[in-house]
Amino acid sequence: DNPFLEDASNLRLNYMVLHYLFIFMFGAFTAEHFQSVTAWLKRHGTMINLLQIASTAGMLAAYYGVMHYLGYDPLSAVFTIHQLSPIGMVYTLSTMLFLLYWWECRPVPHAVHQFFSRLGDYSYPIYLVHPVFLSLCTGLAAHLHIYLRAIHIIAIYIIVVACASAYSWVVVEHRLPKWISICVKGK
Repeated sequence: DNPFLEDASNLRLNYMVLHYLFIFMFGAFTAEHFQSVTAWLKRHGTMINLLQIASTAGMLAAYYGVMHYLGYDPLSAVFTIHQLSPIGMVYTLSTMLFLLYWWECRPVPHAVHQFFSRLGDYSYPIYLVHPVFLSLCTGLAAHLHIYLRAIHIIAIYIIVVACASAYSWVVVEHRLPKWISICVKGK
């Protein structure tokens, strides 16, 4: 009956910052040692591909397991098997290595490389602002009494991506006052 305890229980995954700390530290390590990491990936491409296959199979097996054996519905399965679950962490790590291997260690068209390089330039502001746009969209849907079916969720994600990307373009490509630039760009 205590709303504070109910929120603490329902939002418990938001307090598990060590999972996110690992992801951020891995990204920072990779950025600082990019040449060494990509050289290692080139030497271990087969292992990276096999790890991705195994972790994807693990995620699918986990979803199947909780739905088939425990009787979870798809939404409950998604709330149980996610990025912060143990198999989700393995899948996240393997996917980062897999995509880095395929985008940096294998030949890709120049336009694809440019697109992902630009996306990398915009990624931090997108990361910072996307929860705001997501909250606005879902809050508006709730205010308008829109039941979130798959088509609505897809539309919300498209709107969030477009708005967060536009915001990121503004803060990355345009001269901002120094105090704002420090907050959103870190420089």
